[in-house]
This record gives sequence, structure tokens and C-alpha cells, in this order.
Amino acid sequence: MSIDTVNDLPRRNQYVASAAQTVFDYTFPIFAKTDLLVYVTGVLKALSTHYTVQGETADLGGTVTFITPMTGGEIVTIYSDIAITRDTDFQQNGPLASVNFNDELDKLTVIAQEAKARNMR
Repeated sequence: MSIDTVNDLPRRNQYVASAAQTVFDYTFPIFAKTDLLVYVTGVLKALSTHYTVQGETADLGGTVTFITPMTGGEIVTIYSDIAITRDTDFQQNGPLASVNFNDELDKLTVIAQEAKARNMR
């Protein structure tokens, strides 16, 4: 995972596409490419089939690149959608690696941000 900083940032970006546009920024960190939901004019698109993702684990976000260019005027919405799972199990009296502990806390912070955003809609 290894995101250094999880700031209080919106976990959603929305754009009106220009003709021939393929690249759209997401401005928040994600842990994996699968942590995004991408919609075009209300229709959920599929990772690898319709778009690719770059920038996972980058503190400032990254890009979604569509395989087929937009015709223009489409509404592109990119949401953070982190799976609510526990990835690390800390053993009693075992070693506690700070990177694993920080990753778990970062993930919980992001999940809380997503929950807050859903409640504000």
C-alpha cells in the first residue's frame, strides 16, 4: 500500500469531457487500481476493458485513461471505493512493523472519508 499522507480531500472528481479526450485526473490517493469506480454519463465502466489507472499509492492521485476517446460532452465521474477489508493481522507479542500499522490506519481514514462523503450527498 504505502501512501505517505492521507489528507482531508474530496474522494470524487467529475469532468465534462472534451472531444477526443482520454485522460482524466483523480486528485486523491488510492491503494490499488481497483479502488476506483469510474462512470461515464451514469454508466459504470470496467477497469482494463474501458480504462486504465496510473498513480496508485501516489499521495496526490493519478490518472484514468480511457481506451476509446470521448466524443465530447460526456460526464466523467471518478469515485474512491476502497473495499472494507482487514489486510493485516498483528500477532500477539509479535513484531509490529510501522509500515503495516500505518497502512491499516491510512485505509481506515480513507474509508471514513468515503462514508462521510456518502452521508453528505
